[in-house]
Amino acid sequence: MTPYLSRRSRNCSAYENATKLFHVSCAGNGGHSYPQFQSPGADKPTDRNMNRFLIFCTIALLLCTSAMAGTLSAKETDTLKTDIELMYAAFESGDARILLNKTHSSVYRLSGGKRALQESLRKAMLYLREHHVKYIQSELGSPTATYTAGSEEVCFVPRTSVLGINGKRVKTTGFLIAIRSLSGGSWKYIDSAALIENPELLRTLLPKLHIPEELPKNSTELLD
Repeated sequence: MTPYLSRRSRNCSAYENATKLFHVSCAGNGGHSYPQFQSPGADKPTDRNMNRFLIFCTIALLLCTSAMAGTLSAKETDTLKTDIELMYAAFESGDARILLNKTHSSVYRLSGGKRALQESLRKAMLYLREHHVKYIQSELGSPTATYTAGSEEVCFVPRTSVLGINGKRVKTTGFLIAIRSLSGGSWKYIDSAALIENPELLRTLLPKLHIPEELPKNSTELLD
């Protein structure tokens, strides 16, 4: 899947909005929308409007810059994918501790705390064992661009898995939401499974994120 790349064009409409605000702020100045130039020595009643215009342009450009997508280096991409693979390898072998510790804090809050999430994972592991669920295959795609969410940056990592359940094969196509501080550090994660039934949950978990227009596919299907 090709990650969406249209974020910049959509968010830079902030510049257009700032210009419209400037038009409104100047509406009472003899009908002029833009600063009028004066002859030397004349009074300059529109200098203030020029200053307003410059301020609006600066704010708009800052808004555009903050929303622009970043790109992970090849090394960062490899590190991220290895981190996810090790986390899920441990989970699929019956050890949920790494998954628990690498879960983003927003999920802790939504779950009622880290202990509550730990209990939920314990029950999930028990369910998998009782129903003889086996992971047959899993594959990670390339991370999308990164996007700012307050003091954090976010990217989406596609993940496809095939599970065996009671003699049937089920394919899950989803993604990991990877989050880290803008200053760097380790990644934390949110699994997209809960978003299948409730896509708006992402806004609750990451309210400062400008959610992309297109996210990686998120679905479950029975193969046989």
